[in-house]
Amino acid sequence: LSPNTVLKVHWFLVDAFKYLHGVGIASTNPMLSVPSWQPDVREARAYDENEAAILMRYLDEALHITDTSREAILARMVAEAIYLAYWHGTRAAETCAIGEKDVQLWRSNLHVWCTMVEYDGDIVRQPKTKGKKSRNLAIYEDPVAELRRHMKWAGQVVPQVPGLPRMVITTPEGGYMRPSDLSHAFNAIRDKLGLPKDTHFHTLRHTHATWMILNGADIVTVAERLGHAKESLTLALYGHLMPGRDAAAVEAFAEFARRAEQMEGGAL
Repeated sequence: LSPNTVLKVHWFLVDAFKYLHGVGIASTNPMLSVPSWQPDVREARAYDENEAAILMRYLDEALHITDTSREAILARMVAEAIYLAYWHGTRAAETCAIGEKDVQLWRSNLHVWCTMVEYDGDIVRQPKTKGKKSRNLAIYEDPVAELRRHMKWAGQVVPQVPGLPRMVITTPEGGYMRPSDLSHAFNAIRDKLGLPKDTHFHTLRHTHATWMILNGADIVTVAERLGHAKESLTLALYGHLMPGRDAAAVEAFAEFARRAEQMEGGAL
């Protein structure tokens, strides 16, 4: 069971026993003594430079596919989704929900405000993200050029579905891309390229955040860019990467060691 499912079951039982106790069916509410389960937050798994280079070499080819068969269009769409998540840290469901109107190339901005949700075989573009926050992401000049080229290509080979907005990532028929299909497609690419089995589409998001922090981005800015509801989650996932902590610690030790050596006989 996923952490969300466990939490939902917990709160369902809390309300159920509250009702049963209130109407006299149950003599007590046992859930009052059951603490809400809190899953352990593991340190994020990100790609290193060599693994990312393997993935980027694949994208360099896949993003320039010119074949217009269904399989070829799908492969290029999946590659574009990978590229977007790698450069902007978007979740799979957010990546699938980005419309062309959300891509404001004239001011190098990507507006992330909704997510794709799958319900009993249907797919709905829901007007909120997992973190309940919309956010504006700065787009670097390379992704600006790639997005401009991608949307021009898609406008030529992918039909517009009546009643649906024009999306950046679509099925070959122009419909909504399912996050589950995107994740499965990524896993197939991962295995083809020989990337670690414990990595997934979400690893692109972790890689984006990890590399920002390692290059000096502060945790507040990273939390805002990722759309985390709480900065504590960002800190739990990426706090071990914060630059300077170990360097500061060893500097403190070195300073004390130097003072010790200067004492008579070098004794403390």
